[in-house]
Amino acid sequence: MKLNNNYIYNSKHINAANKIATAFRKFKKHIDNKATNLFGFKQFTSKPNKLNNTIDYYLNIKTQKIVYMPSKKSKIEKKGTFKKIDYESNEMLSLKFIINKKWSYSQNEIAKIYYDLGIESFQPIYEVKEGVFISNNRGIPLDIILNNENKIIKLNDFKNILLDIKKLHQAGYYYRDFKPENITVDKLNKLWIIDPDSLARGDMGKIDEISTASFSTLYLLQEIYYNKNYNMLKTADDYALALTLLECNGRIFQPQIKEKYLHGILLTKKTLEWINKNVKPDYKNQFQCLIKDPVDYYNKFKANNHLIDMLIIK
Repeated sequence: MKLNNNYIYNSKHINAANKIATAFRKFKKHIDNKATNLFGFKQFTSKPNKLNNTIDYYLNIKTQKIVYMPSKKSKIEKKGTFKKIDYESNEMLSLKFIINKKWSYSQNEIAKIYYDLGIESFQPIYEVKEGVFISNNRGIPLDIILNNENKIIKLNDFKNILLDIKKLHQAGYYYRDFKPENITVDKLNKLWIIDPDSLARGDMGKIDEISTASFSTLYLLQEIYYNKNYNMLKTADDYALALTLLECNGRIFQPQIKEKYLHGILLTKKTLEWINKNVKPDYKNQFQCLIKDPVDYYNKFKANNHLIDMLIIK
């Protein structure tokens, strides 16, 4: 049997193909016979290995995404404000929430939003059954790399993230937690956004935070939280992400701002040089305004533009 006149299949190839097809049909039947739990997952348990250990796998029936429960307890404590890594492997993380907080969306609702919008660089967390949270292990957070190495992350490496945040904003959603700690780099040098807890829409009512302790400002918080100006949530996202880019690509670090009405950053010589190199000429004034005074930026430009359109990215 010939294929495109380039390759000849013999009986061994055909037999192998038949075995694969038979195994797939058997597996599909096994999947179809499994019940779907209340969280939209089907659970499978592997056969015991030589040590009599098994692995629990979970299949999301909508996305066909498969995750599994890692079996090794995390040796080093890795935790944030609300959750910590409990078990881990090279591919997966099991997460445990240490503070219960009611978020705008459940983890599975966020995963569905990402899937429906075609957002691939934002890593969701899956609640595969009640109280069991699993996520892909996407590598090392950028803040660790920035602290331990004199390394610069290429601006072009942020392209997929910038494209995805544009999709998110166009759909009316806001991430609200951009910072180097929430961006990881994997073994293939691909960047990922993790920690999706704060995702929200501006029309959902009370928003009690706007980004992160690293890059939020009390003045922005005043406008959004107290003055109910939810349209400024996009500006808050853009502001925090812009400062993240300055840190990761330009190694331009900003002090945390604690005074109530101080906000934005000083346009130092190093910052202006970065802008001249990486921002398109038509958007330089807008970008400078964004990082110097995000509230003034919103009032002047209404946050209609997206960072991916402002920056020089190939």
